[in-house]
Amino acid sequence: MDENTAEPATTKFDALQGTAASRRLARILADARALPDDEIISIQKRFPNEYLGDILVRERILLPSYLQSLLIRTLCIPFVAVDGCTVNPLVVELLPEAFCRQHHMMPVSWAMQTVTLACVNPLDEEAIAEVRYVTGLNVRLVLCSQEQLDTLLNNTFVKPETDEEQQPEVSEEKDATDTDQKGRAGSDKKGEVAGPAAPSAPNAPKP
Repeated sequence: MDENTAEPATTKFDALQGTAASRRLARILADARALPDDEIISIQKRFPNEYLGDILVRERILLPSYLQSLLIRTLCIPFVAVDGCTVNPLVVELLPEAFCRQHHMMPVSWAMQTVTLACVNPLDEEAIAEVRYVTGLNVRLVLCSQEQLDTLLNNTFVKPETDEEQQPEVSEEKDATDTDQKGRAGSDKKGEVAGPAAPSAPNAPKP
């Protein structure tokens, strides 16, 4: 190979255990000098099957607000408070609830050929690519917090009440009142004085 030919650039995070999104975040953290490279690798090795961002927040290594601001600056996407949103039912039907909860994302609007996707992890390119494939739409990303997304999902995917849940419960006080009224009615019937018997129909004349 020609000595002047540059080899593809690689980083120590390319072989990092974990998801592809974790490796992308590791590079962003390293470029921002948020954490030493060795510490990033050590943290991910402890939890190889989890997203690096979730680990850093749960272990209180980074504040959620810092991680969000870092993603906003790096990816040039806005942050949107989605907990008070009301999503059009047609937009809700674009993605199943299980998919939204698994990948921490949800469509919040749809205009022309573009769906706006609120997500906690905008680095999950595999899931975002699946949204494009399933919906056939372009995807516009907005960042949101996990707490706000959970509120939106719970408010949007409300399970209907069953018939048993809709039936009002009969209170003990009402039962006692009904029983008392029935007892009084029975007493009144026993105390009634029989009136004169109704006259019987005359015998039919004999032929």
